[in-house]
Amino acid sequence: VLRKLQLSNRHELTRWATARRLV
Repeated sequence: VLRKLQLSNRHELTRWATARRLV
């Protein structure tokens, strides 16, 4: 579960970074 959560968190972080970069 922790591994899956970490992976999801990493994906979310990347998405957030992309959104921030887009703005």
